Amino acid sequence: DLIEHRSSKVAIITQDLMGQTVNTVNRVMQRFGRQMFSKALQETKRFVTEFNKSMTTIQMITLKSDDQMSKLGDGLIAKAKELKISIAEVTQSAETLYRQGLSDQEVNDRLDVISKFSKVSGAKVDAATKLVTVAMNTGLVTDPQVAADIVTALGDNAATNAQQIEKGIEKGIEKGIEKGIQ
Repeated sequence: DLIEHRSSKVAIITQDLMGQTVNTVNRVMQRFGRQMFSKALQETKRFVTEFNKSMTTIQMITLKSDDQMSKLGDGLIAKAKELKISIAEVTQSAETLYRQGLSDQEVNDRLDVISKFSKVSGAKVDAATKLVTVAMNTGLVTDPQVAADIVTALGDNAATNAQQIEKGIEKGIEKGIEKGIQ
């Protein structure tokens, strides 16, 4: 009878502890879920804000209608999926390219080259955009693929990478500005 009473007490205590554990786990999961949801919501808001900002800038540059911009936005999203890079990177790169006065086709072609160059060189898409742009702006090349190939060859021959080349170019630009070269 005493053993039965103790067994029954142990079972009740064990059941109570299991219930407390389940409740604790539920509270932790709810808190974690809320934090994850909040973080996802913040990231979504940041993405939408940045995407809208780039698309608004592109619209101001190109003077496209809202319908045309909607189609362009859909096209940039599809391009990001096709190239397997983020939508933010594609829209920011496209914004940079449109600022150069390029046509839709030229932007599209350069986005292809830039994404491939970025993957091969290990450079971020914005850095790859700058490097290809600088190479194109020299006037020595007219094909973005040739520009990317030249920067890649430069990196290979100098035993350096795209990030270091970008830093060198930025330092050169800074020095030129300091000397009054515009």
